[in-house]
Amino acid sequence: MITNRIVLVLGAGASIPYGFPSGVALTNQIIKELKDKGGQYTNDILDCGFKWGLLNKFRQHLELSYQASIDAFLEHRTEFMKVGKTCIARSLIPCEAISNLARGREGHWYEYLFQKLSATPENFARNSLSIITFNYDRSLEHFLFIAIKHSYGISDSDTAKLVRTIPIIHLHGDLGKLTVLDGIGRPYEPTISPSILNQCATDIKIIYEDVTDDSQFVEAQKLIESAELVCFLGFGFHPMNINRLWVKSKDSRRPRKIYGTAYKMPNSEKSVVERRFIVSAESRYQEERIQLENCDSLRALQNLPILV
Repeated sequence: MITNRIVLVLGAGASIPYGFPSGVALTNQIIKELKDKGGQYTNDILDCGFKWGLLNKFRQHLELSYQASIDAFLEHRTEFMKVGKTCIARSLIPCEAISNLARGREGHWYEYLFQKLSATPENFARNSLSIITFNYDRSLEHFLFIAIKHSYGISDSDTAKLVRTIPIIHLHGDLGKLTVLDGIGRPYEPTISPSILNQCATDIKIIYEDVTDDSQFVEAQKLIESAELVCFLGFGFHPMNINRLWVKSKDSRRPRKIYGTAYKMPNSEKSVVERRFIVSAESRYQEERIQLENCDSLRALQNLPILV
């Protein structure tokens, strides 16, 4: 059981072990697929009511923008917002396959995390863990549902109650409510249809304005503020995301411990992130600095003093 107040902040890299693309890979996939005018991907987008001229223009501008992610592109090019979000949904929904959550997958940090959370059903709700994610997929929620249900042999409704004891905040929206948790929405499956794509596109949020009054960002900031330890997993450390999320520690007497994965990140970039983070955090404490490790999410949780 996790007794310290821990917040995990997830970026796209945290979902890669479960079949989802990085931000760069997602952008490149959308560009590649939209070049095929008669392909299934393009036809699925056209079936949602878009015209080929718009798709082609969107693809050209996205490709020539050289932005690292489609999210960053759409923040500035809001005229492509609807078609862009539909393409995000079309690219990610096929990744929601239960087989991608199988036991023993390479880099399966969900499995390791659950083993640290696992206790009796009565004690599970006492875990002091919160999740803040910039990702759209629901893989973590679905995994927790499966693991809890089969570990304890309890009903779907009781399982859903335990999953909900761990706050999971999707800052940029998600691919819909998860049926097993909310009774509405869509199941965790790769099925594509115009109605599914349109609904998922509606549930995706591209943040391009001030987030001061955004309820989910406010809640995330409160979790960060009161945390004893924060760990960024698969996170890109974009300065805007840090500025939107980070707040000073609530307890000035006890600086937070802050960790982050920097998988294959050059040392020069790590130094930039460390400096950027300190400036964004406005920390008064010499001790409150981020410790970056060149490893994936699983190795970070295994090797760093995080899940205690």
